[in-house]
Parts: sequence; C-alpha cells; structure tokens
Amino acid sequence: MTDALTKYQECVQTWKETPFDKLNQTAELMKDFAIVLSDLTMHKIDFKKRWNAHVYRITSAQEKKNISAAERDADFSIPELQELREVIRAGTNILDAIRSQVSLLKQEQ
Repeated sequence: MTDALTKYQECVQTWKETPFDKLNQTAELMKDFAIVLSDLTMHKIDFKKRWNAHVYRITSAQEKKNISAAERDADFSIPELQELREVIRAGTNILDAIRSQVSLLKQEQ
C-alpha cells in the first residue's frame, strides 16, 4: 500500500507542476492516476474484508458485543480503511479535475 500512496503523491505533484496547456502529458497523467486509484481500491477491499472479519468475530458467540460496539472497535483496530476512503475520495475529485482539463484542452485543439 505504501508504494501506491507514494505513486499517488507523485501523480498529484506531477499534476501541480505540469503546465496547463500540455494535453499529452495531462492525458498520460490521467491514465497513471486512474491506475493508482484502482490499486488503492484493491487495498481498500482487503482492509474492508479484515474490518468485516473483525466485526464478525466480536459479534459472534466469542465476545457477544453489539454491532455498534464491534464497528467502533473495528474502526479503531483497522484505521487504514478510513484513511483509504478519504484518500480515494480526494483522488476521485482530483481525477475529475484532470479529466475536465483534458476535455478542455481537446476542445481547444
């Protein structure tokens, strides 16, 4: 996951540094960024499975806690899930902005 987050930060930095009128560079960046978001989504799925297993274990016959307590405990035990949600949400907004920039540049050609 660390590699994907590093690549995410590199893509954001590249986007900040790329001149607005560079269509090919921006389109390539959009592709790279979409791939990074896909990788992060796969990590999110893995953490969600761990989160669900944690909740199930706590609510099962072993500990018999209620679902709300189990979810709070899972949130505390697996904070990466919430972190990935926030990163992916922000990344989706950035990808939308890059897509809009590419669209605008194509219209100007």
